[in-house]
Amino acid sequence: MTTRELGKLIVDDLRAADILPYVVREKQQLHETPEGFLVEIVLRDGSKLEEAENVIGKVRREVESRGRHVISIVRALWSVKKVEQVGPARGSSGGIKCAIDFNAILQSGKREVVVTVEVTQSAFDELQGKVGGDGHVVKKVKDFLEFQLSIGGAGYWDPVRYPQRVLNEAAASYVLTYGPATTT
Repeated sequence: MTTRELGKLIVDDLRAADILPYVVREKQQLHETPEGFLVEIVLRDGSKLEEAENVIGKVRREVESRGRHVISIVRALWSVKKVEQVGPARGSSGGIKCAIDFNAILQSGKREVVVTVEVTQSAFDELQGKVGGDGHVVKKVKDFLEFQLSIGGAGYWDPVRYPQRVLNEAAASYVLTYGPATTT
């Protein structure tokens, strides 16, 4: 099977499942590697993720039955709708950790997901010291999430499967250095 044949198979199957209109074509990837094929499908609506995963899983099984390996990534584009500070972070036993939790609502088309960002105390202190009050820290948490969501390929973050992130001191320094400027 060639890359072109695989691309046609994917497009035909996505079209048949009525998912093709949700695919962000300019972010789609299809490459042949020494291990087989790498396929990345990016959707503009997270409510279609499971359907798209089923289609690509079917394609993967068909291609692998022909002796070729397929690595597939199906992800959605998410935006940060809202971030709010909720209070001290809690460990699995219920004890208070040396961190502050923030909840965020992420949206992709018709789907929303709530994620938690645990900001370590040292990161919180650094952010607060550089950008001012808690409202500006909320903005930097949003910047952190937007950066995390911007990464595609094998390093992408799936907020549906992994609804928790940790913003530590290194991440805070990165957000302060490379994130959008916060106005006071």
